[in-house]
Amino acid sequence: MLTKEQIKQIVDNHQLWLQTDSKEGQCADFSNVDLCGYTFENVNLSYAKFNNALLNDAKFVHVTLYETSFYKACLRRVLIRFCDIGHTDFKSTEMRDAYIEYSQIHHADFSKSNLT
Repeated sequence: MLTKEQIKQIVDNHQLWLQTDSKEGQCADFSNVDLCGYTFENVNLSYAKFNNALLNDAKFVHVTLYETSFYKACLRRVLIRFCDIGHTDFKSTEMRDAYIEYSQIHHADFSKSNLT
């Protein structure tokens, strides 16, 4: 499990990666990481990877998640509020009791996901 400081460093590196058109920093990769209960707020995580991540009870508020990948992630009771999840990959995710509110979801892929 990552510490809050480690998560913040990955997010900061990702912001730099986006701002410099991938010349500096690094694309965030939270694949296979336990982020249960973590809150992401007011950041751009476009193109980040959360594949196979554990995100139960996590919160995404005012987050840009454009073309982000959550393939096979566990997102039980996740809150996604005021986010752009356009073209985001939610294929084969577990999203039981998830809340997606006031978010742009154009072309997001929820195929083979559990959305009950």
